[in-house]
Amino acid sequence: MFKKPEHIRAKEREEEEQARKTEEGVQLRKKQGEDTTTGEQVWYSRRVEDGCQIHWAIITHGTKYELRLPNGFRAGEKGTPEDRKTGTFEAPPREYEDRAVPWSLKEETKRLRTLSLTRPTKGRTRDYTICQIGWTALAADAVDARWRAARKAVGATALGFDDCLALLRDFADIIKKPEGCALDHAWFAETLEVPSHRLREITPEKAARSFQRMLQGSGWGLAGAGAGAGAGAGIAYGAYEAGGMMESAGRNGNVGVPAAAVDGTCGAAWCCGWGCWDWSCCELCVCLPCAGGGGC
Repeated sequence: MFKKPEHIRAKEREEEEQARKTEEGVQLRKKQGEDTTTGEQVWYSRRVEDGCQIHWAIITHGTKYELRLPNGFRAGEKGTPEDRKTGTFEAPPREYEDRAVPWSLKEETKRLRTLSLTRPTKGRTRDYTICQIGWTALAADAVDARWRAARKAVGATALGFDDCLALLRDFADIIKKPEGCALDHAWFAETLEVPSHRLREITPEKAARSFQRMLQGSGWGLAGAGAGAGAGAGIAYGAYEAGGMMESAGRNGNVGVPAAAVDGTCGAAWCCGWGCWDWSCCELCVCLPCAGGGGC
């Protein structure tokens, strides 16, 4: 009878142990996502495209406290000379805007899913992470006040990359340490220390990605996610490759109308959350592939 070489058996044992640890991490995150007794749940959203930070957001009490590039998408860099394009420094420096808008964990997860289903294209890398970082004992009004204070402390009118990190580190004090910290709080803190040229290196652990697959397969925790962030949805992680957005919506002069409804192709449209009555809480998103029969 054929006997497996020792190095193969060792590799199998290693993989089994890794699978056990991953499943353990998934279950711990699931348990945390169901805990609404410790306080109001606090969630963190981070989106990076091709090494460029698109947004950071903290979601709690039904509000998204966000720092993002204007309109929520990366501007073109055609005007930047080749000798000024580097992987270390932003040239020209990007400026971020701050906002606090009504938003739910369910809406943020739907945004992630929309982007993760876009058509893959070689050479494009995007990472979108949503994770629970803890609980806060503060009421909604107190959290609002802490956000305003953290923004005022930065001082600058236009926010640079480092300004955003400083603001978020200050605002994160709404979570009392260590008792208010969730499993992924340490990873959240790490993302606030990484320089802009190392964004590609910071990704969640394997258990977070596995839990994302479980969420997509079962819809656990999302059915009851309403206006508040504390409805429980665990970690949603998307690491995907996608192509640039097509211009069909703009080509046909239909802002906010799915391109699929205009010319049968996929394209871009403006995404807005429930309760949004103007363009201030809208941003450009990508339509789902038309092969599925859907739109934005």
